[in-house]
Amino acid sequence: MNLKEFKNRESILNHEIKDVEVKIQKLINEIDGFKQEKNVLSKKIKASKTDALLTGAWRNSVIQMKNREKRLSAILTKANDELMINRSKLKQLRKELNTLRNNSYERAFENIAHSILPPELFWEISFKAQQKSGVWLNESSS
Repeated sequence: MNLKEFKNRESILNHEIKDVEVKIQKLINEIDGFKQEKNVLSKKIKASKTDALLTGAWRNSVIQMKNREKRLSAILTKANDELMINRSKLKQLRKELNTLRNNSYERAFENIAHSILPPELFWEISFKAQQKSGVWLNESSS
């Protein structure tokens, strides 16, 4: 991957990460709003008298509140699932970006080392680095 491709991919990943972060924040705000509304409805329902004692419009109002509370529960479940998916996607995108950056740094070091050092010195350094880390310097390019 050349520098232009690297910068392009890095830019795309950064934009995707930002989009997912914004989506996550919107979901968190929506979830908080739904939770508050659900709590208010739950308190109103609990504060009302039993269904048998309610009459007419008030009873219908309580039934509507209960139905809205059920819908909010379903919405909250769906929003929490979407939040989990987006957090997972964000984690994966960040990992991909870090891998991209790490690989590019390793390749850059290897290219510089190849161009500056005589081959026998490069391989000697590679061997010593491999002994310490367990990874060959030129494995990243294969």
